[in-house]
Amino acid sequence: MMLIGRTVRHAAFGEGIILAIDGRCVTVRFESGEKRFVYPNAFEGYLVAEDPDVRYEIGRALGEARRLREESEKRRIHERACLSDKGSVISGYRRAEDVDYDDGESV
Repeated sequence: MMLIGRTVRHAAFGEGIILAIDGRCVTVRFESGEKRFVYPNAFEGYLVAEDPDVRYEIGRALGEARRLREESEKRRIHERACLSDKGSVISGYRRAEDVDYDDGESV
């Protein structure tokens, strides 16, 4: 569904028309001028679509963005767990100060 040309509402700026969605930004023309918002996150608290079909489409985009954030967070947690062997493993190597060396003089 095309969101360009659809009506949205903002608490401070009032009613506006979606002019463009490019990458992670949505541009909306309000009476006070054009404003840019992060898409689709702006629809979680700043912008509200008037049309139920548009709300559905934005809901799908929000769900996908949420899924990607959760995947990224899981990957970050996994990477931290892999690196957390005493907090010192970096790219498979231990820092020299964390390695116990056997100097051959231990009794």
